[in-house]
Amino acid sequence: MIKRDPRLKAFHSVVTLGGFSKAAEALALSQQAVSFHIKSLEDEVGARLLQRQGKNLGLTETGEILFHYARQILDLYSAAEDALAKKNGISGGTLSIGATGSIAKYCLPRIIGEFRKVYPTVSIAVSVANSEKISELLAREEIDLGLISGGSVDLSRFTVEPFFEDELVFVAATENPLAKTQDLSLADIVACEFVIREKGSGTRTLMESYFHERGTDLSSLSVAAVMGSTDAVKESVASTESIAMVSMLSLGDLKYSGLTVLDTDFAPLLRSFYIIRLRDSYFRRILDDFVKTLRAGNQFRHADNENNVTHFHSQEKYKE
Repeated sequence: MIKRDPRLKAFHSVVTLGGFSKAAEALALSQQAVSFHIKSLEDEVGARLLQRQGKNLGLTETGEILFHYARQILDLYSAAEDALAKKNGISGGTLSIGATGSIAKYCLPRIIGEFRKVYPTVSIAVSVANSEKISELLAREEIDLGLISGGSVDLSRFTVEPFFEDELVFVAATENPLAKTQDLSLADIVACEFVIREKGSGTRTLMESYFHERGTDLSSLSVAAVMGSTDAVKESVASTESIAMVSMLSLGDLKYSGLTVLDTDFAPLLRSFYIIRLRDSYFRRILDDFVKTLRAGNQFRHADNENNVTHFHSQEKYKE
């Protein structure tokens, strides 16, 4: 590793994260240490770098110039390390990926396997959490890349690339009488007992929005249980008379799940998954190659879905 100037990293973090406390948390430093780094830079350049703009922290003209080059210098540090590693035949290291439960379980194993055929010495560390938590980890630079679903997460801080689109469907135990009922109305669904995800979950956020747009507040539903994972939701539904809204991605082969997708007479909910990375950061060659593998893996996933197309609702049924 090339020794980096910690002052530039502290300065860059204060600006991109919007404050000393957030930068200190991201860098695992005290606010006093971050302030010391900024003061040291200001003494060296002979001018202030930061100024208060109301409640916000802004850059002075000198700060604007230094920030532009600090970003380039930090990028070049990473570029140089990658180039040296390639020259020495070293392609190892660890990529830290944050992913929602469904992606981590049903997408990443195959993708990681394909990626490590090319980079066998690169290890992949996967942090599984809901979309909100993953965005927080990425903002603090504790992970290199996030795979999240759409919802209430603020994506403006990140570089965002669409990954794939999934369908959220209502499911019940195969033995549940509803499983054999066709054209269930929204009123039929709302009258059921639910198992739902925890707050902060992308599925929970989208479900709340979906019902709200149709005049129903989630708090008015009969909720039997709140679960912290999709698998826990499915297990609970399979053994009770409750129903749930879950990702089609998570269902796999329904013949072995004990669950049935309910047939409804209203349009299903589609949600998008995204690849998110920090803005103004160097996209390492290995990380770029991992993203390329993600894109290729998405094509594999679509091919797999074609083999299970009967699991999905027909979109023709809901054309308006």
